[in-house]
Amino acid sequence: MKKSLSRRLFQVAVSILALNAILGGGLYLLFGLKGTAFVGVHLPFDDAHPSWGAMDYLFRAIAGTWFALGLMFAYMVPGIQTHTIWFRFACLAIFLMGIGRRLKRF
Repeated sequence: MKKSLSRRLFQVAVSILALNAILGGGLYLLFGLKGTAFVGVHLPFDDAHPSWGAMDYLFRAIAGTWFALGLMFAYMVPGIQTHTIWFRFACLAIFLMGIGRRLKRF
């Protein structure tokens, strides 16, 4: 019983994280950098600036990866105990994204 309850709580937590990645990644995938206005971050937008296209492209590419990871987690939730290796790879991807963000500060 206890093992089943802990698995169910783990599935709920992963479901919430998957939903966050799907909604956030989908928002930024559709709207690019302009999607940051939906969450209260107001960036100065200048579509005419040459670097705008490159930054928007990179932001959407990362959002697409985040969206796909959310879909992967959502797919794994019902049988999470049978998808251990894939779950670990998806967690590794998120961990490496965090390492990449941390490295930019050095």
